[in-house]
Amino acid sequence: MFSLSTKFRWSSLLGIWLSAFCLHAQIEQTARWEIPVNQEGEVYKIAPADSLGVVAYSKNQGQGIDQIELIRLDTALREVWKGYINVEKFLVVSFAHVYQKKLLLLLSHSSNPLIGFLVVELNIHDGRYLTHAVKNIIPFKPTEFTATNGALLIGGYYNYRPLVLHYSLSKKQSKILPGFFYEPGEINQIKVNDDFSVDIIISANNQQKRKSLWLRNYNQDGDLLKTTVLEPQEKRSLLFGRSIKTTDNHMLVAGVYGRNTEYSRGIF
Repeated sequence: MFSLSTKFRWSSLLGIWLSAFCLHAQIEQTARWEIPVNQEGEVYKIAPADSLGVVAYSKNQGQGIDQIELIRLDTALREVWKGYINVEKFLVVSFAHVYQKKLLLLLSHSSNPLIGFLVVELNIHDGRYLTHAVKNIIPFKPTEFTATNGALLIGGYYNYRPLVLHYSLSKKQSKILPGFFYEPGEINQIKVNDDFSVDIIISANNQQKRKSLWLRNYNQDGDLLKTTVLEPQEKRSLLFGRSIKTTDNHMLVAGVYGRNTEYSRGIF
């Protein structure tokens, strides 16, 4: 009986010592950035900016006009600058995208997509910014947002049909990229290449009602250069695909396939 009791006490002491050791061995936090919680309950989101750190942003509601609060933090989480941008009510931040050391915020109307989009182009170094009013003659909710050299690309759907809006920053003009608006489909990818050309992959049914992949390549002005269709084998559907350009300027496409249009069965 004594030996069992002694063993139990030693096990308890060992467990306490290990717990104390684990607490002592926790990683020490070197830096942090704290956000005070207030009654309004603003929600902050983070846009990573590589070596420039991050930009935290939040949409704050006011009585007559709303504001976007922006805070740049360096890689050590030290505040570099802080500022506010006045925006009209009912505009919400749909996407944030960092391109060439600039933060691009896409704002859309919360209830009326016909009003168009507002894009804030912000210099991450010093906080200076420009705004671009992007006209939209076709009402659609944005689901994709990226940028190329001198242009913005906004993807979405109208009546279940994919489309991509191209906005020229120099000409201040917008247009729907050619090659869309025919059949229902899904946008798999909008990829900007090193030469500023754009590759867009759409998944849609072919004439045999099997999902195929349409690969379209555009130059930086939004002109269609090439269309390639990847057809599946018999009794198969290409459900999803992604592309990358190789060093010899070829396109490598990978994705998943299935026997129907919902469940994947393998990788191609």
